[in-house]
Amino acid sequence: MTAPDEVPVWLWRSVRTALGITIAGGLIAVIVLAAGAADPPRAGPRRYENSTAHTLIARANSGTQFEPESVVLPNGAFTLEVSGRLSPDSDPSAAWGIELSDDQTRYSALLNGFRQYAVMPSQPDFAPFIHVRADGESNKITLDVRGDSSATMRINDEVAWTGRIGAVRSAHIQVIGGLDKSAALTVEGVAVYAP
Repeated sequence: MTAPDEVPVWLWRSVRTALGITIAGGLIAVIVLAAGAADPPRAGPRRYENSTAHTLIARANSGTQFEPESVVLPNGAFTLEVSGRLSPDSDPSAAWGIELSDDQTRYSALLNGFRQYAVMPSQPDFAPFIHVRADGESNKITLDVRGDSSATMRINDEVAWTGRIGAVRSAHIQVIGGLDKSAALTVEGVAVYAP
């Protein structure tokens, strides 16, 4: 018999067992998530990567400055990832992104310093998106195109747009100068995934 203020042994054992199971489950969850279980899907293995950081500069009111080299895109399904960062002193009205083209249409996905995005031609006006980071912080644009030409654009791994695009052949990174100041974009990495 136990005293009225003592906790029974079976209850202590149950609590310790439950705590052990909770800790083990948490560690398993951390390992599974670290292995990429929650990452957005990609079209296949990496086929192209350029992780050499370089800077593109667009002067104020000078229009669009394009990366000199285009990224060749495969036929069919692919995933394009571009990471970049506008310098902290860039004009907030400056924008950067990717431009894709097929034989008839140009498609653009742009981010600006006001933490907004636009997708042209389907959504040409900039709209706020909470996951766009401010100037000076890195942003990642991911475009996942499936074989039926349906596409999903993610900004920092969060879905921002879904729609259809034509059979694009190439992509260019672009930066657009602001109204009052120039914009400096550091391209941190480009990767293409395909089956």
